[in-house]
Amino acid sequence: RGGYIYNFWQDANNKQGLWRRAPYESYVNAKSADDVAWDIVLDLDKLSADEGMTWVWKGARVLDEGPDGPKPRQAKLAMVMLSDGGKDATEMREFNLETKSFVSGG
Repeated sequence: RGGYIYNFWQDANNKQGLWRRAPYESYVNAKSADDVAWDIVLDLDKLSADEGMTWVWKGARVLDEGPDGPKPRQAKLAMVMLSDGGKDATEMREFNLETKSFVSGG
């Protein structure tokens, strides 16, 4: 999406997880997983601490803006799906991929 590969990562240091992205070229040309230039888009542990919730990742949809001449446009928005504590109810929030922040009222 927009020249990036996105994934969700959890480990001992990131129990609730990180939504991250890497430029496509970095991902396909990396000799090992450690060589990929990951950029953190959203840190769920930090978000949970900031908001006093226990957010569980339920997924995201990057909103494709379609072609812009010969090159695709950079995707700017995503819908992020989160659940408080892993409950059945899922909250959908609009997210700006450029500012790496939630859209006010989104």
